[in-house]
Amino acid sequence: MQERETVTPAAVNPALEEAALQEAALEKTGPPPSLSRPAKWTSNLHNMAPALQSRNFRLFWFGQVVSTIGTSLQVAAEGWLIFDLTHSTFWLGMVGLLGLLPVLPISLVGGVLIDRIPRRKLILATQTGLLIQAAIFGFLAVSGRLQLWHIIVLYFVFGSLMAIDHPARRAFLVELVDERQLANAVALNATLFNLANLVGYAAAGILIATLGAGWTMLLNSFTYVAPLVALSLIRIVDRRADVRPTTGPQQSFATAISEGA
Repeated sequence: MQERETVTPAAVNPALEEAALQEAALEKTGPPPSLSRPAKWTSNLHNMAPALQSRNFRLFWFGQVVSTIGTSLQVAAEGWLIFDLTHSTFWLGMVGLLGLLPVLPISLVGGVLIDRIPRRKLILATQTGLLIQAAIFGFLAVSGRLQLWHIIVLYFVFGSLMAIDHPARRAFLVELVDERQLANAVALNATLFNLANLVGYAAAGILIATLGAGWTMLLNSFTYVAPLVALSLIRIVDRRADVRPTTGPQQSFATAISEGA
């Protein structure tokens, strides 16, 4: 009498056999190791702030943190120096007004420059100019040579540079992150601005009380080194190369300003 062949479920379905082998291997080796605590923290941070996955954005963000803190130091120290030099609340307000005068006309030109000049290079130029004016301001204050007209001129230069720098930095965000990260990058940038200002003004009070307003202003000039280094390390491709206007530079520049106005 012929013996009947025994048929197992694994022989009928090869997938069952593969699953059985994997289960046996898991019993021998144990479950796969879980993520380490730093890896989990990094993963959670990237989920909450996807823009920080971009190396370019992280560099830019760090540089702007330091620069914004320095700007708060400068504004606080300038106000102190103006009042200490003039003992006049009138001049304290007047110098602030003079610093705002170039914002509107310079912004019109700045908007066109932002569209025509690579934004990284434009921000490098404005940050370098801000470093120079802060260093001159601090040197004059520390050396005892600071006069009211120095403050007026330097504050006018400061306002002119900031009228280009601020919109250029905001526009630069689209070149640092992809589309899905952009909203988070804008939110982080706004949060950075508020927190850095808070830290900067608090630090300014301590530094002015201990070092003096002149040395605080001079210290501010070094804070511009951070964004300059960060911008130098950023590597991007100019995405606007194919959409720039082909008309004559003089005519298109004037037209762009008039349309912006």
